[in-house]
This record gives sequence, C-alpha cells and structure tokens, in this order.
Amino acid sequence: MSKTVYSLVLSQEIVAAVDALAVRGGYSRSSLVNHILAEYASLMSPEKRARQLLDTLEHEAGRRGFRASRSPGGMLTLRTALPYKYNPALSYTVELRGEQAVLGRLHLALRSQNETLLACLALFFDLWRRLENAHLQLPPERDAYRSGGKRHTRVLRRPVQESSAEAEGELIAGYIALMDGCLKTYFHNLDDAPTALRETERHYLAHLQQNIALAQL
Repeated sequence: MSKTVYSLVLSQEIVAAVDALAVRGGYSRSSLVNHILAEYASLMSPEKRARQLLDTLEHEAGRRGFRASRSPGGMLTLRTALPYKYNPALSYTVELRGEQAVLGRLHLALRSQNETLLACLALFFDLWRRLENAHLQLPPERDAYRSGGKRHTRVLRRPVQESSAEAEGELIAGYIALMDGCLKTYFHNLDDAPTALRETERHYLAHLQQNIALAQL
C-alpha cells in the first residue's frame, strides 16, 4: 500500500485524542490515522495486517511451548530455555518491517554472560547459515545474516507468491520452531563437535518443510 502526503484540517480535540490513542498503541499519528481510515473504508491497513500476522504467530508459537510478549512498533518476542547448564533464557524476536521485499527480521539472543556459551551460539548461527545455503538453494543475499555481540539476526524475505498475514505468521512460527529444534540439538551434543554438526543437520533435514523454503525465509 503506497503512501502519499496529504494535508487535513482537523479540530484540536480530535488531534489530541488521536495522539493519546497513538501513544497508548505504540503508533505514530500518521499510522494511526491511516489505520482508522482503512478500517472505516474496509481496507487492509499495514498496521492491521501486521497485527493479524503477529496474532497468528503468537498463537502458533504458544502451541509449540514458547512464551510470548508484545512490544510497541510491531515486535513479538518468543522465549524458551536452552537445556544446557543453568538453562539460560533464549529469545526469538520478530521485528516486522514495511520494506517492499523484506517482511521483517528475526533476532536470536541468549541471556548469558558466559563467553564460551555465547561463542557456541555464534558457531551455531554460522552453521545455520551454511545449512540454509546448502539445502534451501536460496539466491545469495547481502546482509541476510548478521551477528554482533549477544544477538544474531536473520532477514525474513516476503514470500514470492501473494499470501495472507495468517499464512505468513504460520510460516514464521514454523521457521522459528525449526531453528529452535536445531539449536537445542546442537547444544545437547556440544561436548562432541562432530556429533553436534551431524545431529543438527539430521534434525534440520528431518523437519524441513517445503513451505518454509518457498517462503524464502
């Protein structure tokens, strides 16, 4: 949905009420007005579509045992625990973007100060990149994978074929479940590096679904 700048004459009372609603909902004034008018005209606004996607993602992730929390601005964080020494908290944060080709970004983070553990997470993320490049046959993408400190990011591309917000939410949930299963398999076998690599790839191939590949996630 393309956007154009328009000038509107509104009463101060309406602007004040809209601004208050925008702050409570985590919107900008323009985004909220756009959303309200789209609702009135029975159109699908970007805000409504994002909400539907996150609603579906939250539901599907909940069925898989993740704990979910929302943040303003189109972000959803899914939390679980890594079954490895003290069970450190592991989070997957989906950040939606309004870019044409990019659906959003998935951030993987481990709540730990253990440098060895964080280094192992970085090694897993590099393995994940290599698995995708080997088995999904996706075209090379610049900056599709980013690592920095405690957080690792995977760009989520829009599906090639037109799809609903609900379908995209289901795809992202499946993608996160696949990554989480591989990550836990990797750490379960961490004491034996060759076994960790072999079992992680085995889990990946056993649970890889064609719809995830088609989504270009």
